[in-house]
Amino acid sequence: MSSEKKRFNIIDFVIIVVVLGCIAGLLFRYNFVERIIVPEDTKEMIVGFMAEGVSPEIAEHMNNSSEFLCSATDNYLGKPYNLKKTDAKYYFAGEDLRAEQGVDNTKKDIKGNFKVKGVMTDDGFLLEGTQFIAPGKEITIQSEDLVISVIITEIK
Repeated sequence: MSSEKKRFNIIDFVIIVVVLGCIAGLLFRYNFVERIIVPEDTKEMIVGFMAEGVSPEIAEHMNNSSEFLCSATDNYLGKPYNLKKTDAKYYFAGEDLRAEQGVDNTKKDIKGNFKVKGVMTDDGFLLEGTQFIAPGKEITIQSEDLVISVIITEIK
């Protein structure tokens, strides 16, 4: 048995630096840093949405539904309020090839609002600081027993 003292050498230092670099890379790759650091400028905003041409059952279910999440990111949206349900509108070319509006009594259009938290940036609104949403963008939302696509109409 040798009683030599083990010494710290340059290879050990390189291995430690590489391991720390890998950990830092993972943190930045999966946005852990942004998720840990909550932005101080988080604001409560009202997001308007619209769902077109849904069945009356789904329209009724949205009234009674529990809270919604964004399907892609699991960002919390809450319970919809100010829901307005109307017969679905559609457009077609008339005899003179002008766009004419019709009404479909078997489908519903839904408009409503969510009260959400997020960050307003130069590029737009980040829902809970992570997901970009803007008027005109379509997102899929879900509750416990309902999944529906909606179009963002306004952010105020």
